Amino acid sequence: MKTTLDIPSALLSEAMRLAGAKTKRAAVLAALDDFSKRGRMREMAMRLGNSDTFMTAVDLETLRIQNLIYSLILTGDLPSTTNAGESVGCCQ
Repeated sequence: MKTTLDIPSALLSEAMRLAGAKTKRAAVLAALDDFSKRGRMREMAMRLGNSDTFMTAVDLETLRIQNLIYSLILTGDLPSTTNAGESVGCCQ
């Protein structure tokens, strides 16, 4: 659909730069697509509400470390230790 718009040139130039667009049309389409996606995400967040059960960054990192240790135990790739119990190799 053809439409005539009066868009400030500085705003359009910035949109083209940020979108990596080579044409004005591509910049406008990218902006509209981004706007629509953000609106859908906002609507979904409002429908789903809040939760106290989401993991914090610390919880996620702890889980990742636990999974790494578990996989190292299963594969037998844990670093060996010296007689004094000190780690050798990558984990000194």
